[in-house]
Amino acid sequence: MQDNIAVLRQWIAGSDNIVFFGGAGVSTESGIPDFRSTDGLYRQEYQYPPETILSHTFFERNPEEFFRFYRAKLIPDKSVRPNAAHRRLAGLEREGKLRAVITQNIDGLHQAAGSRRVIELHGSIHRCRCAKCGRPCPEEAVNTGEGVPRCPCGGVLRPEVVLYEEPLAERDITDAVNFIRKLGEQYVVISHACDGLCPDVVTDSAVAHRMKEFSCLRLYLHWRQSVQRKLYEVMPTTGIPPTLDAAIADIPRHRLTLIAIRVLL
Repeated sequence: MQDNIAVLRQWIAGSDNIVFFGGAGVSTESGIPDFRSTDGLYRQEYQYPPETILSHTFFERNPEEFFRFYRAKLIPDKSVRPNAAHRRLAGLEREGKLRAVITQNIDGLHQAAGSRRVIELHGSIHRCRCAKCGRPCPEEAVNTGEGVPRCPCGGVLRPEVVLYEEPLAERDITDAVNFIRKLGEQYVVISHACDGLCPDVVTDSAVAHRMKEFSCLRLYLHWRQSVQRKLYEVMPTTGIPPTLDAAIADIPRHRLTLIAIRVLL
């Protein structure tokens, strides 16, 4: 483990083209629970499954219960602050090493730590709008109080977070893919869930290329499948292989193991 960390430090010291792709595990040290761990959000008992509550259909049919759950479980306590990981990433950006943070989190802690180039794949609780007319509104109108917040037009106010059954923003997907494809021949993957593989540094240029293509493909699939498009319809013309199996077929299995499965999916 220490040898891996030393290698990672060497790569960071010698690189000025880092892209960080992270998710819920980054914010757990700030006191925000993740989703699928033992104490995660999806392991808790509710009247409805969290995946159901956080869906577009449920939001439209049962907004009262949606906002009760949303405010109780997705709005962090005011005492929550960025942790060392958020601050270090912001520092790497100031040093000219980090090009972008791609995050699945909606808590805004990367920006609070000072990161400026943040792609929020699942949106943010700090941006809110009317679901009917699209007019922006202060986050306090949605994230605080009780009941269903309403716009002067009569529509329901909502956070700009991506619910189940909703597509990711195409612009965010495109930006994320572009940043990943501009990486060099080294591909560093870090996962708190992969024992013994934290981090793994892929230095073979062909392997690194396939790993980057794999992550780009997964981003495209995540977006397209959310609007129920067929797999073959999403393939860009830049050489991304047509299936996940093809995307990783040439990567030696001893390098793959659990590298991408947890981090990139």
